[in-house]
Amino acid sequence: MARHQKVGEKRLLSISTFVQAARNNVLLAVPAFLYAINNYLKFIMQAVMAEARSQQAASMTEFHWLGHRFPISNAKTRVAILKSW
Repeated sequence: MARHQKVGEKRLLSISTFVQAARNNVLLAVPAFLYAINNYLKFIMQAVMAEARSQQAASMTEFHWLGHRFPISNAKTRVAILKSW
């Protein structure tokens, strides 16, 4: 439900109020910008790692654990093993 504005009363979010608030909080933009960059780099890194993992899984035919050799024939199993390392 919209709030009724009284005569002579300023709007809550006028352009001048918004600009003044932006100027007062300009320092808050720095961590927000760094957070956005960090998320973007994390996303790119995860995509690159997924591609590298799938390439590595394609060539993985066996793995060694506790002195035993286990052959792997299923592609999903290879990827799961590589993700766990």
